[in-house]
Amino acid sequence: MVNKTEFISDNYDSDILGKKLTFFIFIMIIPLSIYSLVYKSVLLLSIMMGLGYIVSFFNLFIYVVNSYGVKLSKLIFTLSIISIQITNLLLMSFKGTVPDWQDILNIISSQLSFLIFFLLMMDKKISRKALSYFFHSFLMISLIACMFNIFWNFGEFSKFSTAISSYDISFQSFFGNRNQFGSFLFLSNIIYVYIFKLYRLKNIFVNVLLFLFINVNLMLTMSRGAILATLIFYTLLTVKGLFKARKYSFFTLICFSLLSGFVLKNSNVINFIDKFFIRSNAASSGRVDIWKLGFDIYTDGNLFFGSGFYTALDIAKGNGLEVNQFHNFFIETLIDGGIFELLLIIFSLLYTLYVIKNNKSLGSDIKSIYFFSLISLTVLLCVESVSFYGLGYVETVNAIVFITIPILMSNSGCLEKN
Repeated sequence: MVNKTEFISDNYDSDILGKKLTFFIFIMIIPLSIYSLVYKSVLLLSIMMGLGYIVSFFNLFIYVVNSYGVKLSKLIFTLSIISIQITNLLLMSFKGTVPDWQDILNIISSQLSFLIFFLLMMDKKISRKALSYFFHSFLMISLIACMFNIFWNFGEFSKFSTAISSYDISFQSFFGNRNQFGSFLFLSNIIYVYIFKLYRLKNIFVNVLLFLFINVNLMLTMSRGAILATLIFYTLLTVKGLFKARKYSFFTLICFSLLSGFVLKNSNVINFIDKFFIRSNAASSGRVDIWKLGFDIYTDGNLFFGSGFYTALDIAKGNGLEVNQFHNFFIETLIDGGIFELLLIIFSLLYTLYVIKNNKSLGSDIKSIYFFSLISLTVLLCVESVSFYGLGYVETVNAIVFITIPILMSNSGCLEKN
């Protein structure tokens, strides 16, 4: 049994793991930045994403193999699933559907990500030092993105007085779109709370400024899903705090009540919030029709293994779809890899939740942070194209934050400082 005061030695091999995971995320952001700021070419973005993924994957995979070794059964399982899914994709051509070549790459990268971020991490550990490196590096990237967002898009502030809706204003930093940036800041809030709990930061003033800076940028994205998910996350944390620090939680509730009262009595504020955040006129922004189209494509294809995301996207565009996504995790996952892929993702999340919940070394606050982050994430999954395994930044960062890091923490004894 692990002693409560123990954590993995700073000489342990897992020190490097924090740097490898950070490198993976950093490399996958670079293609998005080039696409967003320099040259908007989907082909170039795909090539850069592919090269970035190959470099990052082997950088992490070689480290894991050299430091821990890899069970042959996990490699055989991965290769078997890749073979079955590619065979299913090729068989679609006999039914009159021409598969998109990008789906072959997507199948390979999805299963390799499942291997590297879940299967190979199930028995690995991370040191307190490596975990700190990852968390603080993540927040540093977030701060850089926030500062860049303010300076690069400074001219956007003048549009608030004349803009008809939030679609006329773009605060997306160096990400592909404002929803991606908003989702990244949602994750930054989760990382912020982990750091606050694990490393007991003493400078309250700096912490408050950091919190405000991140969330002012989150509000500027006007990404409804990310903002709502963040609000739910902090609401759940505050409710839990009612039973642990009543005076602070009571003060928070008083402040929130006063702010709510001010908003409700000020029609200009209400109109501003409705215009740029709630967007009642836009309602679901056409998402319901997109979801229906996506579900129809799924039911017309292979229910168990799916039809491939890019193949389905080609079909959808032939039926009038004007965007490059279906704005729903469940629809996109079913389209891409069918029930099988959805079950793989749900299993990995449930497994992660299980090992966190049943770990006796992790404090109840850390368990609550993870549980509340999953609840909040569920909101985002329903309205945005969020996934966990695949060839891209979104899949990489979500897999690491919600699966890899929590599993490593649960395997590593007590990481909290007494």
